Amino acid sequence: MKLSFSSNAFVEHSLDDALCAISRIGYQGAEIMADRPHFWPPDLDQEQVDAVATRAAELGLTLCNINGFPMQAIGTMHRPSWLEENDADRQKRVDHTIACIELAHMLGIPYVSTEPGGPVEGGAEARGREYALFARTLDQVIPRAEELGVTLLIEPEPDLLFEDMDSMVAFLDNMESTALGVNFDLGHFFCIGDDPADLIRTYGPMLKHIHIEDIAPNRKHHHLIPGMGAMDFGAIFDALKKVEYDGFVTVELYPYSKKPEMAAEEAFRFLKPFFEGTV
Repeated sequence: MKLSFSSNAFVEHSLDDALCAISRIGYQGAEIMADRPHFWPPDLDQEQVDAVATRAAELGLTLCNINGFPMQAIGTMHRPSWLEENDADRQKRVDHTIACIELAHMLGIPYVSTEPGGPVEGGAEARGREYALFARTLDQVIPRAEELGVTLLIEPEPDLLFEDMDSMVAFLDNMESTALGVNFDLGHFFCIGDDPADLIRTYGPMLKHIHIEDIAPNRKHHHLIPGMGAMDFGAIFDALKKVEYDGFVTVELYPYSKKPEMAAEEAFRFLKPFFEGTV
């Protein structure tokens, strides 16, 4: 296992400043937010992409994932989504995701993470229609991902179309594409009442990339610095070792944009012993 940090905590800083801080603290990898001010695809040319690759190499950082979830440059954290009723709005999510996949390919990054459809509108009667729309929209992206060898990881989240692993896995089984997977956000699963350690043991072979944060005892969806909430990190890392997970665990602390270095340092200090086997 390797520890990384998401640049989305550093939205008040440049991507270069974020990468420098992440490296200085001791993280082995970095996840890049594909949104302004960091890595919004329409803003980039080849020279800028190459410069990020060079900088990461100089800093000894592995770029492990492109976070294509937020589109706040033109919308919000979740929108435009895969479920927009308006075709043009939905196409913006498609085009953005394809651009992220192409950037990942250029940088040698294996994964792009994306939102799981939503916000969801309507009750249970709308679910079948929403699943079908999500699948139909994803079909526009999958061929490019398969062609370039980049895996698109859907990230279940509370209150969106996919919240839990059972529904997510059933959907992916129907899609039958090797270019699709799950971005396993442990805090999100904890929020809906699931046990992250149990899920790791159950779905170990599916683990490609992991997001980690802490969540308060009330299970409200608000990311906290690991060690500040109620999640059982001992059980989580025991489970990860049991399934022999050898990928990146990315700390995602976007609520700490006013103090990103502090948050990154405290998270690193708390999590490092689990990677060294000293807990």
